[in-house]
Amino acid sequence: MAEISLKEIEEFPVLMIRRRTSLSGLKEAIGDGFMKIANYLEYLGESPGGAPYVAYYNNEMDDLDIEIGFPVVSPLPGQGTIHSSKVKAFTAVECLYKGPYSKFSEIYGEMMKWMEYHDLSPAGAYYETYLNSPGEIPESELLTLIRISVK
Repeated sequence: MAEISLKEIEEFPVLMIRRRTSLSGLKEAIGDGFMKIANYLEYLGESPGGAPYVAYYNNEMDDLDIEIGFPVVSPLPGQGTIHSSKVKAFTAVECLYKGPYSKFSEIYGEMMKWMEYHDLSPAGAYYETYLNSPGEIPESELLTLIRISVK
């Protein structure tokens, strides 16, 4: 059982790409988005202000509405499909998950049960912040911070 808690998230600036994709194209869309933003940050001579994230605005597997982004230290200009934006402050149910991405459905199930028990319901995006990379470590060691916006 994962440790799940309620947390207040403060607003922070980001560079992001908003797009739609199917579940089968998700991995490629995320990889492409992260690469574009990382290259743009390098071009600007800037570093990310934190780990990359993906926000999910729906859960229609054939037409996912996602935001791929990096936090930045201070607002930076966008370019092309890369937009300067901010993640607004929100209340989140949060869980630090260790393990393969393929097991996300189990942790989301636990988080939904926890929310139901605490009389909370989803109220916006689901955020996955990737604290390390599958190219660098075994799947069993992957760390993902999962946050579900709630009311």
